[in-house]
Amino acid sequence: MRYLPWVIERAKQASRRWQNSSPGPDEETRDEERIVRLVFRHCFGRQPDPLEVQACREFLRDSAAAGEDRLADLIQSFFASIDFRYLD
Repeated sequence: MRYLPWVIERAKQASRRWQNSSPGPDEETRDEERIVRLVFRHCFGRQPDPLEVQACREFLRDSAAAGEDRLADLIQSFFASIDFRYLD
């Protein structure tokens, strides 16, 4: 399911939506954390714990220089997670 074109496109659309909803002149780290918290709330119905925030921020920075849409990749991995598929 994770690599279906439909799922990939939904992750890209969600990434664009949440990147465009972030405030403009904030610090990069605050903005990054805000987006991570927003995505968690929408995907899992809860706030991330501090370790999850840290892991997501590290993931987003890993290939950011390569111009990849790491947020879409992160969202796609959330879509494939057991927590997303079995949300109460």
